[in-house]
Amino acid sequence: DLNGDGNASNDLVYIPRNTGEMNFEQYTSNGVTFTVAAQKEAFEKFITNDPYLKNNRGSYATRNGANYFMVPRFDFSTVLEIFKNIGKERHTIQLRADIFNVGNMLNSSWGVGYNTNNSSPISLGSKTFDPVTNQPLYRMAAVNGSLDYPTFRMGTSLFDVWQAQFGVRYSF
Repeated sequence: DLNGDGNASNDLVYIPRNTGEMNFEQYTSNGVTFTVAAQKEAFEKFITNDPYLKNNRGSYATRNGANYFMVPRFDFSTVLEIFKNIGKERHTIQLRADIFNVGNMLNSSWGVGYNTNNSSPISLGSKTFDPVTNQPLYRMAAVNGSLDYPTFRMGTSLFDVWQAQFGVRYSF
């Protein structure tokens, strides 16, 4: 909570111009020690691989400034209706086929959304401020025990794969 408003989850992050502006502290998590140099290298790679961060170096990230990728998806439906009038009543059988996320059926990389690997890649360290420079000290968060991860990863939910359903309806 560097701005002192009592809420640490709403502070916007400064995107450093270069590694000289990065202030990390060494820490150990799950038996793995992350050095200052390793964190600087990983955070530099994280910034340069993200278009929003790379283009806004030297400024504060704006709230909701980085956006998810647009995911074009399209569905296909077809209905075959067979009917016969019997007396004054109409008897109908409908055969229906729906395919959701058709693009993914054609190409496995189409129609797939993205998820954030870590919504808070850096956090304040245990010391909070460097006693010499009075600058905040940070820790880069590890994902699956590694500092080397992209901002986004491909989605793995049911919405990211094609699905089909078939139906039959009889009405009279």
